[in-house]
Amino acid sequence: MATPRIIIRFRNVVNDIDTIIEHQKVIEDKDFVSWGWWKKDHEPENIHLFRDVKAVIYIINTEEKKLYKGYCKSSFHKTRNKPTGDEVPAYYRNNIERVEGWFNLTEIEEVQYSEDIENIIGQRTLALNIKEQLDQEFSINEDYEDLSSKNSILHLSDLHFGDDHGYKQAQHVNDLGAKKFSEILIADLEVCDFQRDIAAIVITGDLTTQGDWSQNTTEYIISELFEISERLGVNKKNIFICPGNHDVLRYKKDDDRTLEQKNVDSQLEQRHERDFRLFVEDLTGRSRKDDLDYTKVLKLKKANVVLCILNSCRVAAEAIWTEYGYVGEAGVSVLKEAKKHLDTLNCSKPAFGLMSLHHHLLPVNAIDQLNSKGVSLTIDAVNLLDKASCSGINIALHGHQHCSRVAQYRKFNYEFEDNDCSPITIVSGGSSGVHQDRRIESMKNSYSVITFDHEGAHLSMREINREGALHRYLFKNENLMVKLI
Repeated sequence: MATPRIIIRFRNVVNDIDTIIEHQKVIEDKDFVSWGWWKKDHEPENIHLFRDVKAVIYIINTEEKKLYKGYCKSSFHKTRNKPTGDEVPAYYRNNIERVEGWFNLTEIEEVQYSEDIENIIGQRTLALNIKEQLDQEFSINEDYEDLSSKNSILHLSDLHFGDDHGYKQAQHVNDLGAKKFSEILIADLEVCDFQRDIAAIVITGDLTTQGDWSQNTTEYIISELFEISERLGVNKKNIFICPGNHDVLRYKKDDDRTLEQKNVDSQLEQRHERDFRLFVEDLTGRSRKDDLDYTKVLKLKKANVVLCILNSCRVAAEAIWTEYGYVGEAGVSVLKEAKKHLDTLNCSKPAFGLMSLHHHLLPVNAIDQLNSKGVSLTIDAVNLLDKASCSGINIALHGHQHCSRVAQYRKFNYEFEDNDCSPITIVSGGSSGVHQDRRIESMKNSYSVITFDHEGAHLSMREINREGALHRYLFKNENLMVKLI
C-alpha cells in the first residue's frame, strides 16, 4: 500500500447520513468534492498542510475500521479561499465559514484497512505522515511517575459542584450545619490513617452540574481539589480526571438547534469539551491540547500501576443516546498502550492495570428506571471489557448513576479462541459529593482508596455525610484480585 502524505480521520456523526456516500454524490455531480477538515477546538491550525496539495490522501474511520483513498487535486486553508455551496455535501453547507481547511478530491474509493495508518493518526483528525513514525520504537520513559514512597490511589466521582453539590460551598456562608467536602474527606482519611499513603487521585467525572463552568464554580472546584491534594501531599500533576456527561454537556435543554445541527457543531468545534480541557489545564498543568484518553505508569512503593484514563463522553448521533457512554477506538488504542507498558515493566514488583471512565460497564441499579433518554450504560462496554481483559487490566473504576457497587467481569473463550484473558473487578464509586436529592434513599456519598502490594489490590470504600458523623465502611481491605473459578 502506498504511503499517503496526508491522513484525515472522520466519523459519522449525523444519524442516517453516510459521510463517504454524501461526498461521492457531489463528485458524481461536480467531478470533485470539497472535503472539509473539521478541526477540533484544541488542535493546531496546521496551515502548512494546506499548501495546494496534489497527492493521494487517506481518509480513515477508526471506529468502523474503514479506510478510503482519495486523490486531491488542490487544497486551501480558510484564510485563503472557500468552496461554493454545491461543492460541499448538503449536511454541512451552512457551516462552510467555520471549516478550517479544504481538500478538493476527484475520487474516493475504499481500500484495505491499515493499522499502521490508524497508529499514525491516533486521536487527531489530521496528520502529516512521516515514515519514521511507523519505525519509532515504543518508549515509556516519559510516561513514568515515580511515587515510590506511597501505595494507594484515592478514587472520587460525581462531586457535582454547583447546584447539585451536597456540601457547604463558598456561597453558602450561612449554612452552619454543613461542612466543605474537603474538610469531611480529609478528616475521614485521617481517621482511617490513609492520609500519608495517597500517591494519586483519580476522579471519574461529573465535577460540575449541567456544564456549570462559571468562574465562581470553577475557582471553587480548584480550591477544593487543591486543598485535598495539598493536605495529602499529592502533586497536582498526579490528579487524573475522566470527563463526565455533566462536564462536557453535549445537548443543553434550552438549545433550540436541530439535532443534526447540534452534532455538526459539536464535531466542528468540540466546544462541549473546551471548558473541561481548560479546567484540567488550570488544575493539573496537563495541556488543553492533550488527548483525553491516555496512559500513565505510577511507580508505587510496592507495585507498579498502569493507569488508563478514558473519555466515555463522545458525541452521540441521537439525542436519546445522551445518557449513554461511548469510548470508541481511542480508548481501545490506550488499552493497547497499557499492554505494552505492562509487558515492559520490571518484574521486581507486581504490575497492575487500572482503567477509569465515567459511565457504567455493568448495571448498578437493582432495577433500572426506564426513561426517554435510555439506560445509562457504556454502549461499547462489552468490546471495551474484552479488550481490557486481554490487555492485562485488573480493575475498572467508574461513577455516573450515584450507586456504589463492586462486581467482576470475565469473558470465557470459545473453543477456537486462545486469548489470555483475566477477570476485571469493576468498582462503581457512587457519588462522592452529590446532594441527597440526586441519590436513591439507600445510597450515601462515598469515596474509595485502593492500596497495592505484593498480595494484590485492596479496596477500602467509605460512606461519608455532610455533618461528618457516623461514617462507615462499605468495603474494608477487600482484595480485588480474587480469581474466578
